[in-house]
Amino acid sequence: MTDDGLPPYEVPDPAVVWEVIAVRQALHDLIEHLPKRLQQVAVARYGLDSHPPAIYRQIGATLGLSGERARQLHIEALVWLRHPAHSYVLRSLLGRHTLADYEAADELAQRWLRRRGGRRVR
Repeated sequence: MTDDGLPPYEVPDPAVVWEVIAVRQALHDLIEHLPKRLQQVAVARYGLDSHPPAIYRQIGATLGLSGERARQLHIEALVWLRHPAHSYVLRSLLGRHTLADYEAADELAQRWLRRRGGRRVR
């Protein structure tokens, strides 16, 4: 404690600050590359637009969809974001850049596609 009763101010480590900024920027860039509808769902679901995170029913109402369809689009957005071709920069920054990480992401995407029946979503 300082003389005025407040805890001492700690100066953040510049390397940590840079790392946080780099990860946020990489995530922002990644989300910007999502197809528009998936981008809207991801941003609303996680509150990335400075609004509180929304539930599927709210997201669906905003987009004129059911809550279930909003949930499906959210899952599709996550699969897209996890794909190694899309998440290379973010994975590198987070240390999730191994062959095992990429194989797991690919298996998840393949499972999702099989469950979905391979149909294209509009």
